[in-house]
Amino acid sequence: MNETLGQYVKRIREAKGPDWTLRKVEQVTERLGERRYYVSHSYLSQIEKDEVRPSPDKLWGLHKALGEPYEELMRRAGYLPAVQEEQEPPRIYLRRWYKTDQKTSEEMEQVLETWLEIRRRRQKREEASD
Repeated sequence: MNETLGQYVKRIREAKGPDWTLRKVEQVTERLGERRYYVSHSYLSQIEKDEVRPSPDKLWGLHKALGEPYEELMRRAGYLPAVQEEQEPPRIYLRRWYKTDQKTSEEMEQVLETWLEIRRRRQKREEASD
């Protein structure tokens, strides 16, 4: 994983084709309907230049727009450790992180919001399959 988050996002976006401009990604994230997932073209430009570290919510928007694994975006942004064979899975890492004092209230809020969003989506899938 030698690529930075910005390089990775730019490579993935450009690989989708010439019509996948910064503005197209902006439009796709805007259609998600929630402001917290919205990524403007100017903010995406800053991400691709590694000038900003996007929040987990913005990474979720990019995940939905670009179709890339959310965990990979979280890893490249530094929210999760790089995966190595001898390293513990992210779930165990997050459990240990949660039990330590090495977290900010903002990080806890973002983790909780992400968890709640995952639960809402799971519930919608279960309701749709009934």
